[in-house]
Amino acid sequence: SLFASEMEEESQITKGKYAADISSIKEAHARIKSLVHKTPLLSSSSLNAMSGRKLYFKCECLQKG
Repeated sequence: SLFASEMEEESQITKGKYAADISSIKEAHARIKSLVHKTPLLSSSSLNAMSGRKLYFKCECLQKG
């Protein structure tokens, strides 16, 4: 039943079992790293001063396509 399936999923989460773990993430990265385009991160001294924090912006408009 749907309820039993949800209970099993919740049980796995509480036991620390997730859909992705660090090893599966590293394996996926190894498979696709030749296809990845790194998008630059930019910061603004004016906005940093106004916010009192170091802000970073992931500029998708500068991503290769």
